[in-house]
Amino acid sequence: SEPPGAAGFILRLFQMVPVDMDSFWRHSIGCGLAARLIASHRWEASLEQFLVAGLLHDIGRPIIYTKAPLEAASALMECSRSGQLLFQVEQKLLGLHHGVVGSLLLERWRLPAMLIEVTAHHHSPKLANHHPTETAIVHLADIIAKVLKLGSSGEHLVPSFEPAAWEAVGLSPASLPTLFKQIEQRFGDAVEAMMGAAA
Repeated sequence: SEPPGAAGFILRLFQMVPVDMDSFWRHSIGCGLAARLIASHRWEASLEQFLVAGLLHDIGRPIIYTKAPLEAASALMECSRSGQLLFQVEQKLLGLHHGVVGSLLLERWRLPAMLIEVTAHHHSPKLANHHPTETAIVHLADIIAKVLKLGSSGEHLVPSFEPAAWEAVGLSPASLPTLFKQIEQRFGDAVEAMMGAAA
């Protein structure tokens, strides 16, 4: 049978998970908005694909929360205790992390290969073989969303940043204040538009 519509599937997952899903959704929107704006600064074509990649990058998290709730709770507690990043603890406890879980879902949905690879490797963009620039952009966007405190996916630490990803994105450090300001200015409207549309 055909998988359910992405919006309905995600909203149903969000109703059952043990973290604040309003905050989760806000983080996803923040990452998508940041990825789209980074891409626009690079004069990339098809900006909406970067928005979608950012929106979907953590889709594996609610799946882990619903399908392995005990392990998910253990992972959250371990992160609080040890100071490790959540994706690292997921890997240790489950043998895979939310990026891989999400990529498997997107593959099942037959979504574009770029979205699958970005989702799989957004914490380790050097592993992206076919779409390294797109993966680096979402990697940076995820970190910016964390730094600006635009919601939370359950991860309370700022993920490690790969220097090679900065080189791949190719932004000037001088462009960051303008980029941050644009993200903060547009975030509220983006949340209202996307969360209002899903209600």
